[in-house]
Amino acid sequence: MTHPDRTTPPETTLSFAEYGQPDGRPIFYFHGWPGSRFDAAIGDRAARDLSLRIIAPDRPGMGGTPFEPRRQILDWPGEIEKLADRLGLDRFGLLGVSGGCPYTLACALRLAHRVNRVAIGSGVPHPEWLRTSREVAPFFRIGSRLEDRIPGVALFSLRIARSALKVGGRLDFLRLLQWNLRPHDRQALGNRDTRILIERSIRESFHGPAKGLYRDLRLLTSDWGFTAADIEMPVRWWHGAQDHLCPINAVRDVVEPLRNFHLEVLEGEGHYSLPINHVGAMLHYLAEGR
Repeated sequence: MTHPDRTTPPETTLSFAEYGQPDGRPIFYFHGWPGSRFDAAIGDRAARDLSLRIIAPDRPGMGGTPFEPRRQILDWPGEIEKLADRLGLDRFGLLGVSGGCPYTLACALRLAHRVNRVAIGSGVPHPEWLRTSREVAPFFRIGSRLEDRIPGVALFSLRIARSALKVGGRLDFLRLLQWNLRPHDRQALGNRDTRILIERSIRESFHGPAKGLYRDLRLLTSDWGFTAADIEMPVRWWHGAQDHLCPINAVRDVVEPLRNFHLEVLEGEGHYSLPINHVGAMLHYLAEGR
């Protein structure tokens, strides 16, 4: 089940989609970068099987949610709490993938009294991961360094990409990504149905202004306003051993010293293949929470 595109409940500005069982136990799903509410479609079948209701909001400036130039990651829990209140949800689980990780952790920090369980898949480990990890794919590492030296170059690139989409609509983001990914991810994204789903989500992320995507990227690579060590509730983190975008060693450095974090490393999985292939396991974990 999908909530109608770009419609919002009263008194909230978040656009969102719903998947799974409409009357199931609620789970908030936070998409990656670039991405949108349509990311969560990968969990639709598993959510129905587990009687879960997935609510997947667009972050500001991405998809159908309006751009907010001054927003911070720690503003997100307040928006999610307002959305939960409008939907009549008392308690809920959290699932964040990739760039949705810090937003998930922010909610675990600020909304612990309402959160049942927290799951992370292929999560961004910390704000400096693109700058400090030598294992990051060269394309992404070089792009990060270039943005540091020439602020705004990433925004310029995003504007070109958005214009190409509006004019021709044929820009193939996944093909560009696949040139920089390892076989595990290329194979997962080679599935036709999965490819259509991911392409739809990425294209929708460009529905808003390019500065929306740029702002989200800058927030991911700047001080989040907290660290994983500030989270007191249990967090289960799934990560691919062959992740070439958020390398496993950078994740281990953050997660393994924290007693309330449990890291599950999966051999033979990359950044994109892990949530595609294991979203069912993550949702099963959330379904067990009370």
